[in-house]
Amino acid sequence: MKDMRSGRNGRAFRTRGMVAPVAGLALVAAMSAGCASSGGGGGGGGSTTSNTSSVINVAYLGDQSGTLATTFGQQIIGVKAFVSYYNAHGGLDGHQLKLSVYDTQSNASSVLSDTRLAVENGADAMVSQDVYFGSATSYLEQQKIPVFGPGIVPQFYGPGTNGFFSQEGNWIGYEANVQSKYMVSQGHTKIAVVSDADSGNAVAAHSVAKGVTAAGGNLIYTNYTVDDTSSAALLSLAQKLHSLGAQGVYTNVYGTAAPQLQADMAQVGSPNAWVVAGSLGVSPAIPQQFGKTINGLLSEVFSATWYNPQVPGIQTYNSAMKTYSPANVQNAEALNGWANMMMLKGAVDQLGKNSPTPANLIAAGNKMSGYTGDGLFPPVTFPKMHTQLNPCFALAQIVNGQWKIVTGNATNPFECGVGEPA
Repeated sequence: MKDMRSGRNGRAFRTRGMVAPVAGLALVAAMSAGCASSGGGGGGGGSTTSNTSSVINVAYLGDQSGTLATTFGQQIIGVKAFVSYYNAHGGLDGHQLKLSVYDTQSNASSVLSDTRLAVENGADAMVSQDVYFGSATSYLEQQKIPVFGPGIVPQFYGPGTNGFFSQEGNWIGYEANVQSKYMVSQGHTKIAVVSDADSGNAVAAHSVAKGVTAAGGNLIYTNYTVDDTSSAALLSLAQKLHSLGAQGVYTNVYGTAAPQLQADMAQVGSPNAWVVAGSLGVSPAIPQQFGKTINGLLSEVFSATWYNPQVPGIQTYNSAMKTYSPANVQNAEALNGWANMMMLKGAVDQLGKNSPTPANLIAAGNKMSGYTGDGLFPPVTFPKMHTQLNPCFALAQIVNGQWKIVTGNATNPFECGVGEPA
């Protein structure tokens, strides 16, 4: 489902060659004397010494270049705004943040080499939503470095992965049926489920398919090998779905494939069929590009957005973005980056007087219970969500060429479904 998904609110993608990593783009100004960075190449010990003024070294791993940069590259905008905002307001519980940015260049080799470099440079925590993150999971587990952000590879989840923290929980092994429930409630009962061949996306799509029948829908078609890079393949898929009388189509694909399929459905004679995007978010660029040709398009949304201005967590986000990056307030990927940093904040909030070493951050993260990030998320609880999903999310829909949240209410846009094992 998700927003590699520019929004579940992160999931999967594709590759090539290794280039030297770009590292050490520190964002924060020098801290006052006596503020020492914790952590190090070995992953850090579990010191519980009180040190409420120590620096937290945060490593951001993401696609700043390469084929995936257009999809995920702008997450760094929200990450930087978060660091600037909280450092200007005393840090996270007194801990200033020092950010280093590593360009993973849209390939697995750079993910692993950058991860090793970040640990060698003393990272206390990592923030990532990289499609090729699986290449680094074993190393990070060995080094005991916590990672915050939606996991978009199967290796992110499981009973032994207690250092990986996703606000969505295990969406790969389980999938909520909120999207199917909504479509069925609106009379769209003949539903197809498709994905590209990415391992995480395909496995999750199987689980979505189970949710269709659980929600009372009629599963009429599945295809887990769609070429979402080919306009001809998408048009052919639309023709197939039209012939079957599809009223709803869940898609676990990337980029603009889902809105293109929605436009194709209208072109082939099914303008009232709804396409559900598992990884699109609510980027204004989508309706700007496609206009009313994609009316009906639905998108899963895993955090509150600027369409929920009454949510305290969004009020903070809006304030920070207006100060540090005013042109990007309504930037879905910037919001994703901010949300991933909010997961780190949830762990820091549980530290108490303990120093922010990697081991202590992992222990603190596993104490999060019902954490919502001031309403930004549905309740997040660990260690439960290492193996189970967060079954709640919001749905947005294109109505008259504009996004509109169609679930929940002004202060809580989320609805919950029932997750089924893949």
